[in-house]
Amino acid sequence: MEPQVQNWENFSQYHVGNWHGTWTRYSPKLEVIESFRGIRSFLLTDNGSEIYHQNHYIYSDGRSESKIFETKKKPLILSLFLDNAFSWGSTKREQSATKEKFGVVQSNQLKWIPFFFESGFRHEERRISAGSAYDENGNLEKIFVITENSGSFTETPILPAVNQLNSNWEGTIKSMTPDLIVSPAVKSSWQPIENLADNYCTLNTQEGVSVSCPWSIEVGKEFFVVVDWLINPGLLQRGVRHYDLSGFTHFTLEVFSHK
Repeated sequence: MEPQVQNWENFSQYHVGNWHGTWTRYSPKLEVIESFRGIRSFLLTDNGSEIYHQNHYIYSDGRSESKIFETKKKPLILSLFLDNAFSWGSTKREQSATKEKFGVVQSNQLKWIPFFFESGFRHEERRISAGSAYDENGNLEKIFVITENSGSFTETPILPAVNQLNSNWEGTIKSMTPDLIVSPAVKSSWQPIENLADNYCTLNTQEGVSVSCPWSIEVGKEFFVVVDWLINPGLLQRGVRHYDLSGFTHFTLEVFSHK
């Protein structure tokens, strides 16, 4: 199947529907900034050619608001959909400028565009996503975690920390490039998320979601950003966005289970 069409089919198969969830945002000190409920709706037309996307937010103070996003037309979507996983976000740190009269741009008007990413997975009637956002200086501003259920709000199961489980995992890994080319799956070796990089900020939640990302994003420096989901004590999925000196290079999906 043509890569763009396969990407669309993965989106349609795993992520269409009404996803009821809790959105929690954390500071770089891993303290909760805010938590609220939300519904993400991805509705597919009868002929399968368009997907309508709307979010509805329900805040703790009783306020609510809705946001309608641009209609997605087959097969053009910006996100990568690798099997049941997905990922999207900034491809590199870059600057923007506001032009003065006559189209002249002054160098002191150049500003860095805030950097962000989001990766996630679906398993049966559950879905999670997580990511982080960086300010104009490239410093970590917040980490967010979204836990969702198809069709209704439910309590998210509390899971043990991964490091408290049997570490005898076996796994596979495959990758997807920005032009949607997917590699064959090969065997992968398990490492705890804390061991993947030195001096990264790592958040572990009681819902089995973990995020690891740099404290700051620098131009011309390689880095990666990781989201783990412990689906149950015997199954874990890991999504990693990889960046080299020029920008985003590929997204990897690892699936681990106990031997």
